[in-house]
Amino acid sequence: FTSLLLDSDIQDEHREWLEMVQTSGKALLSLVNGILDFSKIESGKMEIESRPMRFRTCVEEVIGILGHEASRKGLFVCFDLDPGIPNRVVSDEARIKEILLNLNGNAIKFTHVGGITVRAGSDPIPPPRDHSGNWTEIWCEIEDTGIGIPDDKMDRLFLPFSQADTSTTRRYGGTGLGLAISRSLCRKLGGDVEVRSIEGKGSTFRFTFMAPVLEPALTPKFPQAGDTRVSNASSAPL
Repeated sequence: FTSLLLDSDIQDEHREWLEMVQTSGKALLSLVNGILDFSKIESGKMEIESRPMRFRTCVEEVIGILGHEASRKGLFVCFDLDPGIPNRVVSDEARIKEILLNLNGNAIKFTHVGGITVRAGSDPIPPPRDHSGNWTEIWCEIEDTGIGIPDDKMDRLFLPFSQADTSTTRRYGGTGLGLAISRSLCRKLGGDVEVRSIEGKGSTFRFTFMAPVLEPALTPKFPQAGDTRVSNASSAPL
């Protein structure tokens, strides 16, 4: 409802109040969801579903969701999805979207100039023990041109309720749960999360997961590799 009101003809003062309400509501929702997810993981109650899904569609939907925020900050968002990614695999679509939202959301939050590039591909792998059929490891990299991470803070990134330093929490907010949750989910899906970063130049987070292949790769009509069209997002040059 705050979004609807913000799209209407309202006074500047009221708009500022509504933006505060909207920002606070999103922060509270993120906090509650993060704590609930982390509690489920810690207690061993986090269940992973196995259903047919399209990874390509997951990436498109998440970029569409976050595109408006990137556009508002004047950032470009582009993606390069390898046509060789299987058309359909069996995995947990909701959890993979959660990982994508966490990592892309962080990239946008900590980037002020430039933008975010999402790359993805896949590699065939042997089936895990007690499984058969064709399996693949899907990988996805989220590269940003943001503030980067100091070398001496890297070991704290994936600790629960932890961020690079206290000044980051004060300036950007957040609970420090997103990366811990993302890594736990990836490991439950047979993969992991890794990071490369240069302070002041940006970071690249790479996550992987394993899945049985239901339908091999198809030649996609949209998006083509290197396509920079993103729903509700700009693709402005640096």
